[in-house]
Amino acid sequence: MSFTSSTDSSGGSASRIPDRPQDSRRDDDSLWSWNGILHAAIPGNSWQQMLFVAWRALLLVIRDRGLLATMVAQPLVLGLLVCLTQFAPGGIAPLAFFSAVITIWLGMNNGARDLVRERTQYVRERLAGLHPEAYLGAKWCVFTVAGMVQILLLLIVLRLGCKAILPEMHYADLRMPIFFVVLSLCYQGGLAFGFLVSTVVRTEEAAVAALPLLIIPQLLLSVVATGHANELYSKPRPCKPLVVTLTSEQELPVAARLVDGLSLLCFSRPATLLLEAPGVKGYGRESIVHR
Repeated sequence: MSFTSSTDSSGGSASRIPDRPQDSRRDDDSLWSWNGILHAAIPGNSWQQMLFVAWRALLLVIRDRGLLATMVAQPLVLGLLVCLTQFAPGGIAPLAFFSAVITIWLGMNNGARDLVRERTQYVRERLAGLHPEAYLGAKWCVFTVAGMVQILLLLIVLRLGCKAILPEMHYADLRMPIFFVVLSLCYQGGLAFGFLVSTVVRTEEAAVAALPLLIIPQLLLSVVATGHANELYSKPRPCKPLVVTLTSEQELPVAARLVDGLSLLCFSRPATLLLEAPGVKGYGRESIVHR
């Protein structure tokens, strides 16, 4: 910051007045000015910038012991609670449903506060030449890797815990490769929701307050919440496979039809059906349902 001298008309001593800071780039591309403070510009193309931001974000997660412990504990504790509460599920539908909801929650929780927390820093780096796609791509990669680790921990707990509570015929339906793929997609959907919230709200508190509005409908607009989880798909019930819902007619109360329609907007419905892989007569498998 430079200064200029001025002398008042009465002959008083000169005073030093700071120049007005410039909020624009300097002629030198290696430096830029923001609020009168010089910073080094962020060099490289989008890929190089993405690696830089990803490495920094990874270090921040690793160095924050509390955050790291929470991210590890969440899938372990929640997976254990699922195993303890589903001691008589009658099938894998409740386990599949709660696994999907937990994974959606992990994605939302990981992404909801991150962008809004670094908004000021992002503005500075954006002025320094950071590409938006590099920043968002780096965040997505870091939290995707973190989410895959969380999903693996969740599946380990479910695999060990469900062996003690499920009959052998249902335990064989826990196809872990399929579970990993479907839960990974659920996590990506939750992470996208979290990032969306984080870009819209202004504070971390608002982001946290918005999470229940996103996750609770996944719980309530479901076959488990309505109590139809163990009913055959050949009977009138909401949350059937989509091909059955669209091509067949069934008599349902108004509330059940409303829930059936709104559940199409939730990630938990298709995820549960993919994990359960029900066989419905006339659709796919040649049996009414495998339970």
